[in-house]
Amino acid sequence: MREVVRAVVTKVSRADSALSMRVPAALAYLASRAGISKPVVYDHFSSRSALLLSLYEDFDHRHIADLRAAIAHTPPDLRQRIEAIATAHVACVVAQGSELSGVVAALVGTPDLESARQESERRYVDICRQAMRSAEAPRTSTRKQRSHS
Repeated sequence: MREVVRAVVTKVSRADSALSMRVPAALAYLASRAGISKPVVYDHFSSRSALLLSLYEDFDHRHIADLRAAIAHTPPDLRQRIEAIATAHVACVVAQGSELSGVVAALVGTPDLESARQESERRYVDICRQAMRSAEAPRTSTRKQRSHS
């Protein structure tokens, strides 16, 4: 039940910020929009910053899922993997510009945002490295490596 309430408030907040192109409103307002009492919302989010951080993390999880899906649907060819990673990254940047900019602006300078960003970057780089390491190099590169050995 706890995760359901958290997901509902996060979804309402994301929808509100997308419609108004601004940072989500006060928790009391979001509680009424989600059809949940204020105490229930405050039980899940101790502050507006906690909600904003949750929105950031939600966006990050969706971005990572999209990246993994793009890699999973790409043959193990290095060039195709790199193209899939680049395409997923551009899609994220486009979505981030409209959905996440206000959230990040409201959290700038907070230790929680910096920690979340570092963890997000680490996960992203690890996934990309693994995808490229598991890819097969183009045949021309393989021949060149063999001739230099």
